[in-house]
Amino acid sequence: NHIWDSLVTWNLNEADAAIINTSDLSVVYAKDLLNIDMAIAVQPGTGRVAVVGSYGPNEKRFESSARIQFARIRVASFDSVTGATTSGAVDLNQHLLQFPPFQPYKASVTPAERHLSISDPRGLVWNPAGTSFYVAGMGSNNIVKSNLSAARLATIDVGQGPTGLALDGPRSRLYCLNRFDGTVSTIDTGSDVELGRVSFF
Repeated sequence: NHIWDSLVTWNLNEADAAIINTSDLSVVYAKDLLNIDMAIAVQPGTGRVAVVGSYGPNEKRFESSARIQFARIRVASFDSVTGATTSGAVDLNQHLLQFPPFQPYKASVTPAERHLSISDPRGLVWNPAGTSFYVAGMGSNNIVKSNLSAARLATIDVGQGPTGLALDGPRSRLYCLNRFDGTVSTIDTGSDVELGRVSFF
């Protein structure tokens, strides 16, 4: 059997976000950030754009190799004009990595580590200073507060299926739509604690 790997080349860019110039309708793309982009937001003060979503290490061959690396939750950013990546994608679940920031996930984790994890990210909103952001984890029933280095600043338990986020900066309040519960959570952004939940009609 001959190994043909050296003769096989390919280049498959992922066009993660389209940047449309409204004056001439020209389009450039931010590429190779994630596999599935779930939420996007502009960082205040910089114009840099952050995107969160999932990344599957498709370069891992065979199910046995991908078993504990099936999907990662990451954040990446890019220049809002050129689409150039301004920081590499980093894992939002740093506590699950064997050797942070880029090594494989641990083979097993404690219940406490599992509780800190975010899954199926949906909403993304920056604080007014642009120093941190909140991400809603629909699959983990929590909100995480982080920055572009993926430093975990807070993990906030909310209702079932959190998706949309809205920030009221002057009042230090974050509101979260809990889709499965049919509730809205109110979070104090000073203490990063849920203050309560209000049900739909």
